[in-house]
Amino acid sequence: MATICLWDLYRSRRDDLSKMVDDADRQSRHLPAEAPAPESVEDISDAQRLEAIIKDFQTQGLERFWGGSNPRIESCGDTLGYVVQGLGRDSSFAAHCQVRIGETTIQVIMCDDDMVGKFAIRPSSETPSREDVVHFVKAACPPGG
Repeated sequence: MATICLWDLYRSRRDDLSKMVDDADRQSRHLPAEAPAPESVEDISDAQRLEAIIKDFQTQGLERFWGGSNPRIESCGDTLGYVVQGLGRDSSFAAHCQVRIGETTIQVIMCDDDMVGKFAIRPSSETPSREDVVHFVKAACPPGG
């Protein structure tokens, strides 16, 4: 009958466990990084939708932001919807607009995420590009964030 020394058994098990951990570690390094959630940016051109978005910018954003100054949106261009998949019905909207405050008209980029109650505005010294509006909504008003 063979006698097994506990020390030898311990070393054998320790070596087996060490090899399993090393193998698992090697495999985990080759896993791809988690992919970001799919997102989409759409140009809003439907008149009723544009009217609703601009009304929200006016009442939920500007009037709260500037209060008694009586700001008024004169016109908007590059009105976009931004959606990140997996967040349900939550989406954000952004636009480049001309806003009149008293006798002064300024250009701004605005965005909001009504579901979260987020509104952001940034003055613009020149007419921003569509990409400027996209970058702004992604940074300042991400859906669900």
